[in-house]
Amino acid sequence: MSLPIALRLSLLLPVIFILSGCGGAGDNGSLKPNSFPPTSSSSNSSGFNSGSTSSGTTSSGLTSYQIRVTVQLPKAIVPNGTATHRNLNVVQPSNLRVEQVSQELNVIKSYPFTQTTDTDGSTVLTFEQGEFPNGTPLRPDIIVQADVDTSIGTVTVSAPAANETRDILINPFSEYLVKNVFSTGFSSTQLSNILNCIDTQSLCVSELLWPSLSNQVQSFEIDIPDTLNEDQAVSFLGTRIDFTNFINGIETTMVDNAAAVSEQIAASSVDFNALVFGAELDQAYPTATTLAGQWGLRSSVRVLSTDAYGSSYTYPGSTLASFSLFGFAINSIGTDVPYDRSTLQQQTDGTPTTKFDWQTNTHAASPGAAAIVNNQAGSDSFLLTSRAQLQSVTTATDSTLIGWSPNPYFFDGFLYGGAASPSALIGSYFHSGKAIQLTETSSTYQRQRTLEDMNTGELEFNIAKPVQTSTPPQYVTPTTLSGNYNAISFAVLLNETATPITVATTLHSWLISGQTITDAGAPSRTQISRDNSNVAAAPITIALPTQSWTIGAGQEDPTGVTGRLTFVHTDSSNTAVTESGAASPDGNLAGFMIANTDDGQGMMLAMKQPSSTPVISGITYKLQGVSLAMNNSTNTLSQYNSSTLSLDSAYNATLNLSGVKAVHTLSSQEVSKPLAISPFTLTSSSPMTLSASGEAKVTFTDGTGTLTLDGYVSPDSNHSLLILSVRDTKNQEVGLLFGYRQ
Repeated sequence: MSLPIALRLSLLLPVIFILSGCGGAGDNGSLKPNSFPPTSSSSNSSGFNSGSTSSGTTSSGLTSYQIRVTVQLPKAIVPNGTATHRNLNVVQPSNLRVEQVSQELNVIKSYPFTQTTDTDGSTVLTFEQGEFPNGTPLRPDIIVQADVDTSIGTVTVSAPAANETRDILINPFSEYLVKNVFSTGFSSTQLSNILNCIDTQSLCVSELLWPSLSNQVQSFEIDIPDTLNEDQAVSFLGTRIDFTNFINGIETTMVDNAAAVSEQIAASSVDFNALVFGAELDQAYPTATTLAGQWGLRSSVRVLSTDAYGSSYTYPGSTLASFSLFGFAINSIGTDVPYDRSTLQQQTDGTPTTKFDWQTNTHAASPGAAAIVNNQAGSDSFLLTSRAQLQSVTTATDSTLIGWSPNPYFFDGFLYGGAASPSALIGSYFHSGKAIQLTETSSTYQRQRTLEDMNTGELEFNIAKPVQTSTPPQYVTPTTLSGNYNAISFAVLLNETATPITVATTLHSWLISGQTITDAGAPSRTQISRDNSNVAAAPITIALPTQSWTIGAGQEDPTGVTGRLTFVHTDSSNTAVTESGAASPDGNLAGFMIANTDDGQGMMLAMKQPSSTPVISGITYKLQGVSLAMNNSTNTLSQYNSSTLSLDSAYNATLNLSGVKAVHTLSSQEVSKPLAISPFTLTSSSPMTLSASGEAKVTFTDGTGTLTLDGYVSPDSNHSLLILSVRDTKNQEVGLLFGYRQ
């Protein structure tokens, strides 16, 4: 990807992690107690820490001239080491070195230090003051090397010396960065540009991204197989597409912006209401010796918290903020998204198990470095950041303690309206992780067996809140939305009936008057399903009866200052259902979370119709999204990224798709680890059609079937955003895609 160098950098240093403990993105955050990292590193234990990332690393107890080093090797070659998670054992190295090296890993320079060894197996290295301008290394060509006596002889392992917490783990994950990114991932010219920027500029992009990457790879919950040595473990990590995609996203951002330095975003703070929907295809372990494939759904919700400080609601949200720290301009983004989760396992014969609704959990991301780059039209921006999610603990109905440890992911988000004054932050991504049974002793959690290996495709639509400091102040009230709108929903229904799962997208044309939404015509619904004998139905498209909704004020917001709204409709049993959502102050964007017995869980997104037929010929859109597919043998969850839809002057379309998937084989109940979707290209069988109301539709021949994209174009003059349903008859697939003008 080659992006214009109109770049802002979001600097998210460890101090910002501390600041973020003083209130989340949700409302009434000041009523919640502060949450701070642990006071010592837990990276060398097999424990579990709620509210921190899986790595357990922390800068606590270190001066600005110190780093902490812990060596973890596969237990196959150090069987007598101290056990920790991921099948790695902590061992004491026989020798430690800090060296500047070439890309061939030849030593250029060695750095002196003094060292002290802690009882937990870690070693603290203290550098001479003045050795490094920032106290400790920042350049990618400076590494820490450890010699370790193992069952196969002396093994030398390494890690980047730059790390945002300065709590360095030397293990196969760090070795992958040294060998596969620093040594062979960058060309010599690319590395030279990166190093030059770090040496000559303040707050260079790479100066922030590389230490962040070095730390966040340690949060991946990937178990190294029992029989592998160090080199084999590094090669094994290269087969995990979720791990390599995360690294490649940061690597590409460093290369594309090698000479860029930080600037503030134009807005001092932009708050968003978050609409987040995730579809899961997980490997569940009902017992220690049995397997089950499992569909899962997660939907953002508000949550009531009660503690010694009182009671308050936390609403799903994100904040993109600018402030000054130590004389530098810093941008930070934080997310706090409470969510409800439902799951359903389906047996080999198709019989569903009981649908299970889990305790409300939280999707919160630890701060990390980010870059904002303008698109080629200059009208909108992309926000590029790594997100290391925080672990959490919930209690099951049988009182089992469950630790949730999600893996990091790379967020390639779209700032619709540009960084200066975005209307929305939109994105889709894949992440994996684990659910782990825990025991609690003396207020500490210890890991037991794995309950789930999770694979999640996420859709995130953050709508900007009204700004009270603008002139005049902005508000969102039940009458903010008015006129003609296009709306599209994506929802999944799990139940214990003859049809355990139904996946559907629905296209609406709305007329909004007063506080009432009415369908201007019959909504068009495309769906797939599987019955309880494991027969998967091919995609069908049907016309639904027209519906209506009543727009109400947001919960706890009678004056319209938060941007939240409610949407009330009547379900098939004539029961009123209230669904929570939000709208932008200009009334161009709206959405709500679907949560009802007719449709299941999902999201509804709406855009005002364009004033005239959109002209989008000659434009390329970046595509992201999530789809589900079912046939009589398998279930598949796909998350598309690094994909494009290109239109020529005659609206002939070329579709390039790639991404990540997980596949559930019904006969064995095995769910694959994350797999790459092999890139493929389709050419439209006829030109895209566009209506005056903004509907866009194009069909591609896909082998024995057809793939159809059908959805809507945004109303802005650049038509920067597409929201599209995807229907593939060959793969029996239905999903939702976001398209961003490049």
